[in-house]
Parts: sequence; C-alpha cells; structure tokens
Amino acid sequence: MRAFAKNLLSLAALLIFTVLMGGSALAEGAVPAQSGFSAKGVVEAPDPVTVLAPMGGQVEDFAWIPGDRVAEGDLAFPIRPTQVIAPLGGAIVGLRAKPGDLAASVRAQYGALCYVEREDVWHIEASITSTSDKEETRDVRVGQVLRVQHGTGDDKVRGEGSVISVNGKEFVLEIEQGDFEFEDSVKVYLGTSKDNASADQIGSGKIVRAGALPAVGEGVVASVLVSEGEKVVRGQPLFILDGADARYGAGAQAQPEVRFPRSGVIGEALVGAGQFVRQGQAVMTLWPADALTAVLEVDELDIAKVRVGDNVRVHVDAYAQERAGTVREIRPVGRVVLDTTKFLVEVSFEKSDDLMIGMHVTGYWD
Repeated sequence: MRAFAKNLLSLAALLIFTVLMGGSALAEGAVPAQSGFSAKGVVEAPDPVTVLAPMGGQVEDFAWIPGDRVAEGDLAFPIRPTQVIAPLGGAIVGLRAKPGDLAASVRAQYGALCYVEREDVWHIEASITSTSDKEETRDVRVGQVLRVQHGTGDDKVRGEGSVISVNGKEFVLEIEQGDFEFEDSVKVYLGTSKDNASADQIGSGKIVRAGALPAVGEGVVASVLVSEGEKVVRGQPLFILDGADARYGAGAQAQPEVRFPRSGVIGEALVGAGQFVRQGQAVMTLWPADALTAVLEVDELDIAKVRVGDNVRVHVDAYAQERAGTVREIRPVGRVVLDTTKFLVEVSFEKSDDLMIGMHVTGYWD
C-alpha cells in the first residue's frame, strides 16, 4: 500500500514536470495570435454603363460580342439614317430647313426643305392645236418623244423632248437646253418624218425654265448636308432625318454611329444588325475596365472590424504579386452560407486594367 502511494506521488510529480516543461517550450516556440483576418471573393464590375444611340436609324452590321474589350471612342456600329436625297442634279435653292426643325412644319411654311433648281434642261409649255386628220397629232401621251423647232429657214433650232405631263389639250415637254433660249416660241411635231412637215405638227408653246424640284421628308431634321447655291448630283444626300420625337439643338449635326463612351468589357448587345433604333435607345452595356473591384465575403465575426477606407492587401489568384486595395463599400445585407452569415465588402484597386471579371481573390486585413 505504502509502495503504491509512493509510485502515485512519483507519477504525479512527473506529470506536473512534463506539463510545466511543455508549457515553457510552447511559450518559447509558439506563433503569437494574429489580430488580422482574411476574406475570399471575386473580381466584379460596378454598375454597367449603358451605351445609347445618339440618333435613330437602322443598325448596321457589327462583330462585337459579350466579353470583348473595347477602348474609349471605338466604333460600336454605324447607324444607317433616313436621308433626303437629290431627285436630280442642279443647284440648291430655297434652303430653309435647319437642324432641330420638324420637316412637316418647314414644308407647311415653305413647301419643301429646299429645292433643286435644274440648270441643264428646258421645259416647253405647249397646247394641242392640230387640225390634221392624223389621230396621233391630237393624242399626246406621257413619255412620248416629240420634235421641237424654233424659227424657220437658216435660223431654225431643232431638238427633241419627252412629254412629262398632259392635262387635256395642255402638255409639258422636257428637253435638254441645247441652243434654245428662255421664252423662245416653238412648234411641236411628231417624230415620224425627216422634216417637220405641217401634217405632223401637234401644237405650239414656249420655252420656260424647268421648275425647281422640292426636297421633302418626314421627321426631325438632324443634319443639313448642303448649302444654298451648292451644285448637287442625282442621289446625293441633302438632309439626315430622325424620328419625330428626336431632339436636336440649333446647329447640331447628327452622328450616325455609336461609339463606346469609355474603355471596358462588353456586357451585352441589346440590338442586332438590321434593327431600327430610336434616339436615346439603349443598344449595349459596358463594364468599365478602369473600375473593376474585388467583392469579398467577410465573416460575420469579422465584419465589425471593417471600415470604409480601410487598406486591404489583395492577392489575385492569377498573379503572383499582391496589390493595394481600399474598402469602398460595406453592403448592409448579409447572406447565409452554411452555418454562418457573410457580408459583401467592395474593395477598389489603384490599377485594374489587367484584371478580368470573375477572377478569384483574397483580401487581407493586417
């Protein structure tokens, strides 16, 4: 019994010695408790930028797709606008339309946005006066080609003209100017004989200037592409028009193209080639490349230690070196992950143009 007690005391003494020695060794070699903490997250973009159409029209083809990187000022796509074109060649006269004007209002006041005065043709205002037995001398039709003659003998001037309108016995021919002069009296003949025989005469008339042709359209004047007196050719654009609800300031000129307002990554294309858009319509979304942030999931036990403006060391899994970050926002609503709540903390970078949305990161608070 006495031996057992002695052994028990020895064992107790040995245990106490071991604990004391082990505690001393732990105190000498242990790593002090860390006051900092870390949180994992991903690279995200703040609110996307919405790219708007500066004017209405039809979207032309483009090759951009979501995820493409773009630079500020890059062309997103051209817009094919509504245009008023010159019906024929001539000189611009009576130009009254200005950017911002409603085309219908200009037309109501001045008859047209402008006129094209033709300088290479004459018109003949003529009447049927034939008493011939030939039916064709009394039956003039639009599109018919007739002969025209001014004067007699050696002073004769001849030409041909096409009938462009008929109203009862009155008709109008259009001819190239040739050697005719304004207000020349002329006779009109069938073109069935070499000489203009009396039996082929249809009627008579006078040379007049061709009426200026009106340029008209519907909507709001977005751009005026010509100036008073300017010479134009057939098919040349004169005006760009936009929808009636579009707004343009005085002197403004339309921009029939969409350009990216800043550098970034395309989020979504909201329109496709061939689609018609209105001024101010959203056409794309863009994640700004210079504003990417790390969104970290901070444990609820650590969130009370986080303050806006805190300096955070951020390690991006894809790169070796850490980078400096600053707490930009603490989102107030947490989300439950398994048996704990995580709060989202947004950290901004000094430099983020080498980052991509979705990269994994870890933030460290010292």
